[in-house]
Amino acid sequence: MGFDRLGPRIRKVIEGDLRAAARRDVIYDGLSRLYLDSRTIHDYTRKQLKKYLLAVMGSTWWEQDDAIRAAARYLGFRRAGPAIQRAFRSAINGAIRQGRLERDRRMIRAVR
Repeated sequence: MGFDRLGPRIRKVIEGDLRAAARRDVIYDGLSRLYLDSRTIHDYTRKQLKKYLLAVMGSTWWEQDDAIRAAARYLGFRRAGPAIQRAFRSAINGAIRQGRLERDRRMIRAVR
């Protein structure tokens, strides 16, 4: 990062952020270097989008648009524009067909 030294508090924050980014498939470790793995919503598979959507939702009922926004923020996106909404709607429909989500009008929840 260009610093000669890194204090323990800053190191802790950066390490936590890097772990979260790796867990969310934003970066990956390759030969002692970090690389961006998912720059846009199109870099995620439907399977990954379902996984992150279910992780965000927990077991409560969500309005579909709120769940999409929460999942987009979880992945590090600031806004849920049309491409992100389309991708997550497709993932939601797939999860419903698989029996992993249930729908009641505009509300959805994970099936546990």
